[in-house]
Amino acid sequence: MGFDAIVDTIQTLALLGVMGVLCYLVYLLKLQLTDAVAALHAIVKAQDAMQARLKVLEAEREQR
Repeated sequence: MGFDAIVDTIQTLALLGVMGVLCYLVYLLKLQLTDAVAALHAIVKAQDAMQARLKVLEAEREQR
């Protein structure tokens, strides 16, 4: 095994390591995005509930 083969092997392993780190970062980003989408969905549901409650309160006020 010559010096060039050793260097090629080290470069290949380094490249695989970098690719692994990038895949892990993409996985973490996907988790963050999933959490963000869930939070936005909860906000929208809460906003819808508040609007429905506001309509009920306005209807009650008009009846008085």
